[in-house]
Amino acid sequence: LENSNIDRSQYSLVGESKGTLGRRKKETGSVGLIDVNSELPDYSTAHRSMPSLKEIVRERILQDTIRAVKTTSGWKILVLDHVTLRIISAACRMYDIMEEGVTLVEKIDETGQIKRQPLPQMDAIYILTPTVKSVDALIEDYKNTSKPQYGDVHLFFSSKLPDSLLQRIKGAAVVSRVKTIKEIYLEFLATESSERGNTFLLDPPDPLRFGPSPPDSLRVLFSPDYAGKRDLELEKDRIANQLMSLCATLGEYPLVRYANASTLSRSLATKIQDKLDHAKKSGILQVTSSPQGTLLVVDRSIDPLAPLLHEFTYQAMCYDLLDIQGDKFSYDYVNNAGASTKKDVVIGEQDLLWPSLRYLHIAECIDEVIKSFNDFLKTNKATKLTPSGGGVKDLSEMSSAVRDMPQFRELLSKYSLHIHLAQECMKAFKSRNLEKIASLEQDMATGEDSEGNQVKSIMANVLPVLSDPQINHLDKLRLLLIYVITQEGVKDADRQRLFRAAGLKTDDEQTVMNLSYLAVALSKGAKGMRTALLGKKSKKSKKRNDDVAYDLSRYSPVLKSILEELLKDELSSANFPYAKDPALAAASTSTADAASMRRQPASKSRWAMGRGKAKDETVSGPRVIVFMAGGTTYSETRICHELAASSKREICIGSTHVFTPESYLTSLRGLKQLPGPHADEE
Repeated sequence: LENSNIDRSQYSLVGESKGTLGRRKKETGSVGLIDVNSELPDYSTAHRSMPSLKEIVRERILQDTIRAVKTTSGWKILVLDHVTLRIISAACRMYDIMEEGVTLVEKIDETGQIKRQPLPQMDAIYILTPTVKSVDALIEDYKNTSKPQYGDVHLFFSSKLPDSLLQRIKGAAVVSRVKTIKEIYLEFLATESSERGNTFLLDPPDPLRFGPSPPDSLRVLFSPDYAGKRDLELEKDRIANQLMSLCATLGEYPLVRYANASTLSRSLATKIQDKLDHAKKSGILQVTSSPQGTLLVVDRSIDPLAPLLHEFTYQAMCYDLLDIQGDKFSYDYVNNAGASTKKDVVIGEQDLLWPSLRYLHIAECIDEVIKSFNDFLKTNKATKLTPSGGGVKDLSEMSSAVRDMPQFRELLSKYSLHIHLAQECMKAFKSRNLEKIASLEQDMATGEDSEGNQVKSIMANVLPVLSDPQINHLDKLRLLLIYVITQEGVKDADRQRLFRAAGLKTDDEQTVMNLSYLAVALSKGAKGMRTALLGKKSKKSKKRNDDVAYDLSRYSPVLKSILEELLKDELSSANFPYAKDPALAAASTSTADAASMRRQPASKSRWAMGRGKAKDETVSGPRVIVFMAGGTTYSETRICHELAASSKREICIGSTHVFTPESYLTSLRGLKQLPGPHADEE
């Protein structure tokens, strides 16, 4: 601190459901990549032979921060801000942290309104984002030198600490207490892991810059309100920095590719490449992964359709049809005494069943829950408690059996949760007439009916559904948006006719018109992103119908075909060019890798060892990282995990957030207030 300098080197971085959800296309068909006649794949990490992104992040947090701090007593306090709390909570359990001698985890007060109990006899580890608010809160903890909040201070920042904030720390009383100060470059959340597949999220737009209710990333990146303004460039810089921290964590200096038809993807890729080059040159990014992977940068405009379609895989269906807030769900259930009780649960990877169920079609999911429960009954010799004495046959019998075994209450509560979720999904499917709606959606999205015949008179099929008073208002709006996108432009008279039939309000019409900002053609003759990027591929071929198992699941997100081509090394370099000449990038990586090998100490953390160093034969090619700017969907994260499993390639998919259909509609509505100009009507 006396030298106004931080060592910038990367220290340690150094049943019923099947009949109503659309008939099976073929008895020997598959759901995505799942063979119906084979055993269902396990998307949990139980049999994973290589560390997941979540495990790598957990090891970094424990090894490079908590274990790195040695105190006289052996005990420590961990202090986090609102961002680092989310990062660490996504990767670590409280048990993991407490095992390292942490006696208390506290959230720093960035508002100046919450008081914590002073513990001056205890040393503290602060893991903070390098922002004015967090640094000021740190300084406030030690403002009173006679009554400091804690003892000695060990500071870890999630990214580069600006010199202005370093000077602020130097000029405060806390400087006398600082024993450690490091930058760890960890600015993303590792949210989901399966065998070879990972999902990550970047932190959303900064509320300190945009206020207490910041716009989501889709609005900042696509709304004309931000076009050409500083906030847009700051948002792109923020995304590029966080993706650099992901690559640094993985020891990956990837080839950066982008969707050429999108100016946003192009500008983002350029920024990301610049950040990666600087990080590698400065030693922040030490290349430990071989062979060189690919970072594919795309944005929401490549497929504005995917967030609107009804998806009938378990995770997507739950988040679409049920009231799940974040990862929390509340429901009423009948306890053993016959009383109705409200229960709050967290849905996530800590759940016993969720990781192996979330990507399955709801029909397979129900079968798997029942099969798993029957296996439990056999193991515990409890089959005599079921009506047939030989296991349960459906969700109703399963629900009764759970209530009859109070001695297994904690374990069975997991089964009870998934019984309830599956039942509620099926209730919503029936009450909202989703079979009829989804069939029409699939016809429009693929351009074919379930028999592979070209769909004609789509307007005639859509109007009765939009006019039906029994159809949910949001489902009508989704259907209308799907019509506009898939028809690649609608005559003004037809558009007004559809609006009247659906009984849309002014803000609903605004939502439809705002599709233009995602490069959707609103008027006939205008060219949208789907045509520019995909050409004839925007219309699905008959071959697609033979590859799926359910009539209501015929459409695959555009990202799937792009990734399939990338994995086969057949992705067009014209449509998806490189941000940097691949020959130069490969040469640069080889040189950096050799240098890294020479300077790497023998005690290098295990998380930093790449797949090439471990010679993990279960991975058949270089890593692929996909970033979807503006928000991704559960269907897109699913297909990445499925492709990772089938190709034996590690695939990481990430964005700033995951859309539900309802949140996507809200974001679309916020892009621009009517009246206003639209791209294809000017």
